[in-house]
Amino acid sequence: VLTGPDRKPKKNYFLSNDKINYMKIGRIAGDLIRNPILGCQDKLVRVINGDNVLYSVSVPAPITVICQYKPEHYLYGCSDGSIGLLHLGREKGENLWNFHNSNKNSITAMKICNFGRSGGDDLILGRDDGSIEAYSINGITELTGEPFGKSSAGEAVTGLDVGPIRDPGVKEIVVTTFSGKLITFWDTKLLDVNDPKIREKKDAKAKALKVELTKLKEIVGQTKKSKMPEESNIQLSSEVTQPANARMNIVPSDAAYQLVIESQALIELVGLKSDIHIDLLDLDNTKAIVSLTTNPNPSAKTNNFLATMRPEEPTNRLEIKLRTTEGQQGELECLIFQKGCSVCQGFYLPIKALSLHERISDYKEDPEKVAMSQINLKGNFGKSDINAWLSICLPDVPQYVDDDETLMIFRSVFSGSTLICKYNKGNAMIKSDNISTLAIIKDCMAREASQRKI
Repeated sequence: VLTGPDRKPKKNYFLSNDKINYMKIGRIAGDLIRNPILGCQDKLVRVINGDNVLYSVSVPAPITVICQYKPEHYLYGCSDGSIGLLHLGREKGENLWNFHNSNKNSITAMKICNFGRSGGDDLILGRDDGSIEAYSINGITELTGEPFGKSSAGEAVTGLDVGPIRDPGVKEIVVTTFSGKLITFWDTKLLDVNDPKIREKKDAKAKALKVELTKLKEIVGQTKKSKMPEESNIQLSSEVTQPANARMNIVPSDAAYQLVIESQALIELVGLKSDIHIDLLDLDNTKAIVSLTTNPNPSAKTNNFLATMRPEEPTNRLEIKLRTTEGQQGELECLIFQKGCSVCQGFYLPIKALSLHERISDYKEDPEKVAMSQINLKGNFGKSDINAWLSICLPDVPQYVDDDETLMIFRSVFSGSTLICKYNKGNAMIKSDNISTLAIIKDCMAREASQRKI
C-alpha cells in the first residue's frame, strides 16, 4: 500500500498487486511533479502518478534497491544479485541493460559517487552476504566487467553511504550491518592511515568514545537499580536472545534454494527439521559442520528431514544450499541457538508444492505454437478463491489482485517447463508443457475446493 501526503482535497492512495520492496521519488511526469517509483516483488517497476500507475517496466528479478544516476536514468539492484539501468521517460520506460557477475547474493544498498580513483562516476554496492563492491560506470552503456574494489563486512549490509571522515579530501564508505555495526572502508592508495595526523585524530576519537561508553554503562546500571524493587518474590529470567533471521532465496542457476541464517549474537548451533524430504547441496563449501539424522521410521510422515549445523568458526551468519522435491508441501523449521543462551529462536519457512518454480514477467514464445496441456475450471468461486489456491501451490503469488483478468507465468528452474495461469471470477485456465505440474495443481485445488464446499 502506498499513501501520499495528507493534502487537500484528498490523500493519494495506491494498492499494488504485489509487495513493494523499495520506493524512490523522482520527477518523471514533469519537472515540478514528484512521482513514486516502486520496485515490486512481481518483477515490475511501477511509476505512480496520483492514485494510478503511469506505466510499468519489466525487470529480470524482484528489485531491492533503486538510485538515480542521471535525469531519467535510474540504476537498480535485484534479489538475484544483478544490476541494471532504467530509462524512465515522461510517457514510457525501458530497461536498458542488466548485468550479472559471479556474486548472486541480493543487493541491499547502492550509492553513486566519485570515489576518487577513476575520476568519473563509480557505483558502490552492498549485498546481504556482507560484500562491498565498487564499479566504474561507463556512461549509460554498461558497467565495467569486474569491480575495481572489493571487501566484506562479514554480515548483511543494511545501509551504505560515502563521504569524507578522517581526511576532508578522501572519501570513505560507511556501512551499517545486521548486528548494528558501523564500519568504514577506504582506498588504501588514497588514504594512509599510518599518517601521524590521521592517527592522532583517530586516537582522540577513540578515547572520547571510551569515556562516553563508560558513562552510558553507569547510567544503565543506575536505571536497573531504580527499577528493581528491593524485596520481591518475582524471579526474572536472565535469558536474553538477540534478534535473528532466517530466509530462503531461490537460486535459478542451481535449481535450488539458499538458506540464509543471520543473528546479531554469535551462532552456537542451528537445527533444521521438516516433514518432507529435503536434499542438502554443496556441503564442502559450507562453513559449518553439518550432521544429518536418518529417520528411524521412514514410513512415518513426520521428521523426514533432520539436520544440525555447527559453525567451524565464530560467526553471525550461515548459508547452505538445499533442494526441495516438487509435489511435497510443508515447511522447514529452523531453530537458532545463540552463544551463551540456552533458549532458541524458531522460524518456520513455508515450502510450496511447486517450490522450484519462479514467476517471470514475460513469455517470449507464442503460447499457441507450444504444445501444452490445459485445465479449465468453471464454477461458483471468486477471483480471490482461485488466487488463494494458487498461492498454496506456487511461490510469489500476490495476496491481492485487482485486475479484471489476471495472468501469471511461471518457469521451472529445475526442468525449464512453463506454467501459465489466467483467471477471473468463476473461470480459470491453467496450462503447462509439463503434465506433472498440472497434476500437482489439480490435486491442490481439488483438496481446497472440497474443504470450502465449492
